[in-house]
Amino acid sequence: GHIDKWNSSRIDAIKLRLKRGVGGPNDRSARVGIRAKRDNQQYTRWMWKDLGVAGQTHIVLEYGHGFGIADVWQFEVQCTDAAPIEFVGGQALVQRIRR
Repeated sequence: GHIDKWNSSRIDAIKLRLKRGVGGPNDRSARVGIRAKRDNQQYTRWMWKDLGVAGQTHIVLEYGHGFGIADVWQFEVQCTDAAPIEFVGGQALVQRIRR
């Protein structure tokens, strides 16, 4: 996804709401990662969180280490396993930077 509404801004946290489908009884816990591309430059490092057990609903993953400052943001989300997940929504804690 992209965020470019406020020109220079700082993103302090991202919250993803997901739903995981039912898997087998021996399925291991998948991990979900997010990274950001600031101003169409290089991506940041991946930040990973455990997805939880199969069939768990209403999962909220919070990535709150700060993503830095940029004018244009692009985010990429990835899952480590072929777990059936549904993206329900997301939020970003954005602070406008006045120059």
